[in-house]
Amino acid sequence: MAVRRVSREEYEREVAELNRLRSEYDAKWRRLYYIVSRIRYWEKRIASLEARYAELRRIGWRYLRAPERREYLHIRDIDLPIARAYRLRWDTERTTIISEIRHLKSEIARLEAEIAHKVVVPVLYRVKIRLYNEEITPESPTGMFQGWFDIDAILDPKTGLPKWDWWLTDREIRIAKRDMWAEFNAPPSWQPIEGTLLAYMEERKGIAHATPEYVDETPVFKPRYPLGAPVPEEFRGKFTIEDLIVGLSSVKPTPTTEPEGVFKQKIMVIKEDEINYYKEINAWIWRVPRTIKEEVKKELAGKE
Repeated sequence: MAVRRVSREEYEREVAELNRLRSEYDAKWRRLYYIVSRIRYWEKRIASLEARYAELRRIGWRYLRAPERREYLHIRDIDLPIARAYRLRWDTERTTIISEIRHLKSEIARLEAEIAHKVVVPVLYRVKIRLYNEEITPESPTGMFQGWFDIDAILDPKTGLPKWDWWLTDREIRIAKRDMWAEFNAPPSWQPIEGTLLAYMEERKGIAHATPEYVDETPVFKPRYPLGAPVPEEFRGKFTIEDLIVGLSSVKPTPTTEPEGVFKQKIMVIKEDEINYYKEINAWIWRVPRTIKEEVKKELAGKE
């Protein structure tokens, strides 16, 4: 069977149907186990009644006492007919459910074979990631230096997570890492970037301390570093590009028609549960050239 490219929706729909059939298959097996246990019960019950009935017949009606005659008639006219009816009912259901199990098994095998020969057409998404340096603490790894970026990615149809090893995603992550490293390690630039002046125009004075100072018993949260200001020297040269690790944001990926590039949203420094430095950038640091856009479109369309 040739490989066929299908949409993610069709793939997920068939996988959901396969899971439904498997659940139904398992449920019928559980029901079959119960049915067989009831058949075994009534078979033993019938065997016991038939043995007792045969024993009473051997004694002979004329020699039976009144209680034994009542038992004889009850077994013959009530107990045995009821037991045989129950066994027949359960045996009929067993025949039916075995047939259904065989049919389900065939359907599951057919659907598994079809799904195995289908490939999901990759869909391009814009994904928000966070880069942070890995600082090992007794509790867990934490990122003192953090940066938010939007990049291009395709999602794994089984997990719904980005395929981090896809060549364009890998390239854009490396670009974002280099940019974040440069932000905290390169010599400070006195040339204002887009967004810096706007931050001051909006009268944003900076990020306040988490712990306030008190003036006449009134808490005052004083700013520590102004938005858009150069990175303070105390935060420079604290990590390498290799230290940076990728975290997936909780923001839901959004589909896009073509790759766009690396968009830098913001950076910050968090130290001792306090924001020590913060800067909003909201600017492109790399745009996908036309040649790469065409290459990606051909790849997603399954063309060589």
